[in-house]
Amino acid sequence: MESALKKLTIYSLILMVGLTIFSTHSYAGKKCCAKCTITCVAKITECTKQGCECQSNKETPIDIKLITDEFVQHREWLIKTVWEAHVLPSMMLMTEQISAIAMQQMLIVGTFFDAKHQLETQRLLQELQAQAHKDYQPSKGMCEFGTNTRSLAASDRNADLTQVAIAARATQRNLLNGDGIGSGGPRDDARSRLAQFKSTYCNKADYGNGMTALCKADDAARINRDIDFTAVMDQESTLEIDFSKPTATADEADILALSTNLYGHDLLPYIQEDKMALSDGRIIPNGTFAYMKLRALMAKRSVAQAAFAAQAAMKSQGTESVAPYMQAILEEMGISEADATEMIGERPSYQAQMNFLTKTLYQTPAFYTELY
Repeated sequence: MESALKKLTIYSLILMVGLTIFSTHSYAGKKCCAKCTITCVAKITECTKQGCECQSNKETPIDIKLITDEFVQHREWLIKTVWEAHVLPSMMLMTEQISAIAMQQMLIVGTFFDAKHQLETQRLLQELQAQAHKDYQPSKGMCEFGTNTRSLAASDRNADLTQVAIAARATQRNLLNGDGIGSGGPRDDARSRLAQFKSTYCNKADYGNGMTALCKADDAARINRDIDFTAVMDQESTLEIDFSKPTATADEADILALSTNLYGHDLLPYIQEDKMALSDGRIIPNGTFAYMKLRALMAKRSVAQAAFAAQAAMKSQGTESVAPYMQAILEEMGISEADATEMIGERPSYQAQMNFLTKTLYQTPAFYTELY
């Protein structure tokens, strides 16, 4: 493009110089004299009276034709050579290149817009994902709750069965029924309890050392546990009570011994058959009515016994699955392994688990940080 313009400028200058020289050569000396009536220069054969121009009849057509030809050649050169051969192709190429570059620039701008929208959308999705992860991701505290409650139902069921067993045993004893210690009568019940007292619960230092000759107990940890409600029921969070096993544990014996001293120390006497009804089945009113009064007394006593049985049952041991997790949390709170084991036992009871979930778990700062 630049080369064609340079050529066009040079050709135009050459043409202008040539035309100037030609015009000067053709009309040199052809000007009219001072007066048109005076004879013209020798080469000029005629002068006109209308103006100061002198015309040559011989050279004017040749000059006009030459000038016309030069202009035609210049036009053809300007159109064919300069414009069509150089300028127009260069401008077309330039226009094509400018259009291509403009489209490429728009493509770049469009790419920037696409990248902007893509990054904004991606950031929005990441923010929503992070928010959803925060809102719906369970915290460690929730996992602790879930882990420490998975054996709660089993422990609750074992507590129900323990309560039924303790209450049933108390009813059988008071009614001198079954194979309990009261089946032989009040005297047998008293003798059995006395023998157990001597071998297990007797304390030689009681009553001013007056029990020395009577006591045979050799386990100092169990003395007076048949009457010490605090030591048996309140001090321990879990009692080793499981009546599904054939062998009785120390805690089971202590609970039953405490129950016999609290409720029904004096059992009902034997009631002979002929005091209640005749041989033909007719009821004896006096004996029957007296017995009904005794049953009313037993019903009232069973209410208190049921409360004791329920309290003892809640401390009966549960399953073994939750103890390691509870112990780990206690150790995280700064309690030693031995103390943690003593607090919850190997098989934490229903009450121990509930106490842990509702009180102990909130005593660690980690629980509150997990809530955030």
